[in-house]
Amino acid sequence: MNETTTGIGFYVTARTTATKWLPLLGPYSDREAALPHVDRARRYVADHGPAEAHWWSYGTTKVTAKAGDALPVGRLNELIGMEENEETTDAVGAGDGGR
Repeated sequence: MNETTTGIGFYVTARTTATKWLPLLGPYSDREAALPHVDRARRYVADHGPAEAHWWSYGTTKVTAKAGDALPVGRLNELIGMEENEETTDAVGAGDGGR
């Protein structure tokens, strides 16, 4: 999926307030595809984002694009990639004891 895809997408997200959320990774085809990447995205944001990122709530979110609108692109897609691989896990501190 890319920025021109419309329809339904699933995302790894951070809820920053009661009403605001950020699409971190995605869109994925289903929740099961997004779920394994929640901790990786959380670690990256906690290490590289604002201090309050430790207090944010992380999980998955289903997004349905309105007719004519594109699904959003995850903010970390280009930084850490949507799929886990050796390069991106090293970048987010893999093997750090589940920090």
